[in-house]
Amino acid sequence: MHSRTSILFLAAALAATLDASVRFADETSDFPDLDLSFPLLAEGEAFPYEPPRARGFLVSENGKSRFEDQYDAFELWSAMTKRARWRDADGVELSIARLTVAVPEASASTMTREEFYSGPGARVIEPRRDAALRDEAVYLVAPVAVGEPVRPRRAQRRNFTDLLFYPSTNDHAFVAAFRPRSDDRRYKPDWYLVSLVCPPSENADEAFEAFDAFLDEIDYLAPERDAAEPPPTAETELLRRDLARSVANYRNWHFSTSKEAVVLDDLTAEGGGAFVAALTNELPLLQAAYARMLPTALSSDMHLAVARVFAKRADYVAYVGSDRRWSAAVWCPERRELVAFYPESGDDGLLRTVRHEALHQYLSYAASMVTAAPWFNEGHAELFEHTHFDQDGNIVFDQNPAAVKFVRVNAEPLAEYLPAFFMLDYNAFYANDGTAEQRQANYRIAWSVAYFLEVGAPNVRFRPFASLRADYLAHLLRTKDFAAATRATLTDDLMKKLIAEWLKFWTH
Repeated sequence: MHSRTSILFLAAALAATLDASVRFADETSDFPDLDLSFPLLAEGEAFPYEPPRARGFLVSENGKSRFEDQYDAFELWSAMTKRARWRDADGVELSIARLTVAVPEASASTMTREEFYSGPGARVIEPRRDAALRDEAVYLVAPVAVGEPVRPRRAQRRNFTDLLFYPSTNDHAFVAAFRPRSDDRRYKPDWYLVSLVCPPSENADEAFEAFDAFLDEIDYLAPERDAAEPPPTAETELLRRDLARSVANYRNWHFSTSKEAVVLDDLTAEGGGAFVAALTNELPLLQAAYARMLPTALSSDMHLAVARVFAKRADYVAYVGSDRRWSAAVWCPERRELVAFYPESGDDGLLRTVRHEALHQYLSYAASMVTAAPWFNEGHAELFEHTHFDQDGNIVFDQNPAAVKFVRVNAEPLAEYLPAFFMLDYNAFYANDGTAEQRQANYRIAWSVAYFLEVGAPNVRFRPFASLRADYLAHLLRTKDFAAATRATLTDDLMKKLIAEWLKFWTH
């Protein structure tokens, strides 16, 4: 039997466990992107913001067409303003924003990054005068609804020239705007917004005390920027800069870049560093190979091949959505990112899957975000999945042994099936109303067509299929309908020739 004292002791221990206090690290960390130094949540992990959603447009100028991404002006502003957030296992969230640019005016709608950064809508908040613009920004980026600002009783602090609290009906949320104190008169610090949101299980008074003490630990860092270096102006370089900034304040996130490619990852050097290096170097080679095989009439300099690689499966699924939990890598056109999960066991074929998804990424831009037919889209993705680079850096197209066996055994009936196969929509191709075996068969057939067009078709007399792939993309851009593009490309005569030569290739 437990004594009354031991029971009370156990109850107190349980209450302490359930009512864990907000804790910050003992040491501060420097954040050059923010020009600040402050402590992080003791057990907090980076919780990056999602990038703004893009909308693709086909723009014609001087008889030429190019693909252009545009964004909601508010989303671009929000992504630039919200700089970082962290969350711990108890659900405590710390976030910080830099209030440098005013909220876009209501008349602003969709625009490119270049228009956002260089246009008249990018109104700078003057820290000493623009209180209304500052408050408007606060109301829109604060993680909870807040009221008009008030000065705290202890407003004078060694590290701030000004401090404001924004009250909320949520007594577990604390929102403060501050201007750091600078000893160097050359710098006029911006306003910043810092927020701490706690779950109801936390003691609100203790959480506020921790937040108040945290404010005392914030210090201003003199900017370490090269004033002579001009800011980027090209759309892709602005995107590259924004991607770098999106993870600049997270110790466990990294930014890698090469020509026409960017990789963001939270892998460790020991647990994926080699993979990230290979991916960063390979993506431009893949993009060049895709462009040679599947040429487009559109400008090729309006996008970056962006990849985001997660170290944790749960983070990957949360980012791509539960409907894609089965995947290891996937092209997310709504975010313009190829997203992957790197398992603890190592690559295990992930690079091959990335080559597949990167084809979807390239083809989306090549067709102005108009989806290609599944036989064309998945066929060429499968083709590149089964490749490797030789010692000279040249891409080599390998055979898919399972697909080769399947096609050779079933060549005659498959030849009769091909006219219908070319017209399949995605629901039928993925056999959503059928079986996994049907879906697997469709992937193998699609690979066999793409492999024939790359390896077998150049040897056909008079090369009747030499422009087939470029013609398909041109028809896709014109019709904006993958089935109509297939009909326009595969005329009756060309269809008959293609099937006959495909059959001859796979039966000899």
